[in-house]
Amino acid sequence: MPRRYLLHSRFRINKETGKWEYMTEDQVGQAVAEQGWSGLKGTIEPDIIIMDALGLIIHVYDLKFPCPETNLPIWSSYKNGPWRDQTQGGVYENALQVRPLRVSPHDGVIREEE
Repeated sequence: MPRRYLLHSRFRINKETGKWEYMTEDQVGQAVAEQGWSGLKGTIEPDIIIMDALGLIIHVYDLKFPCPETNLPIWSSYKNGPWRDQTQGGVYENALQVRPLRVSPHDGVIREEE
């Protein structure tokens, strides 16, 4: 599937349109060079994105490696900032308009209850 997947892609809200947009590697590098890692504050970075032939996002996966292995692979909740008290999965879903799935070595792909 050449060009139909993204690994560790980063998205940010466009301040002019209020819509989420993909950040190129150059944009990420520029933000970090100018502001350090704080330049990426307010962005999201799902682990794997699968797109259809038109480039529309159809699947979003986030890899979870709980420690110890007996812990459940959960969506963490944001403690502060614009997404306070929201889960990482909820923010991904709102931003990318696709229900994200968690993937863990122990449980594989975890399908959410509808």
